[in-house]
Amino acid sequence: DLRTFSRTDRPEEGNTAARVGDVLDSSIRMVRGRLGPESRISREGSCAGMSVVGSDARLGQVLLNLLTNAADATAAREGGGEIRVVCSRRADHAVIEIHDGGLGMSPEVLARAFDPFFTTKPIGQGTGLGLSISQDIIQRHGGTLTATSAPGEGTRIDIRLPLAEKKRAHAA
Repeated sequence: DLRTFSRTDRPEEGNTAARVGDVLDSSIRMVRGRLGPESRISREGSCAGMSVVGSDARLGQVLLNLLTNAADATAAREGGGEIRVVCSRRADHAVIEIHDGGLGMSPEVLARAFDPFFTTKPIGQGTGLGLSISQDIIQRHGGTLTATSAPGEGTRIDIRLPLAEKKRAHAA
């Protein structure tokens, strides 16, 4: 799993197909060890056979970052919590939802969550770049990354990426 995410992109990788299900499975395996004893992660839906134009390594970077944030959020809640990952196909897009059972964010924090260098983590535990970089990577893949959250209700991250076959059809 680490080898997949540590690869550097080659120029030709922009035209390759990133396998959504495989990258998601690797990311989940990597973050499981970070979960506290009272937290758990589950996966629903299927990404089997779905590919998006882009890089396995970059998509993995995004998913690992988002799942790590979710693990940190559930760890902050007394008694832990659940991370639920839902993968589905909606028309010509792959959709990945990451729901965490953490403490949630206030509207003020949510409004700044994707700002570079903004963090609510203590000094030495976060750079405030993870969400900003993740959003940039998803946008470069032609998709969107959004968040919804409320205090006490956890956070939901939505990733929406155009499927590879859709992009190839437009190029022809």
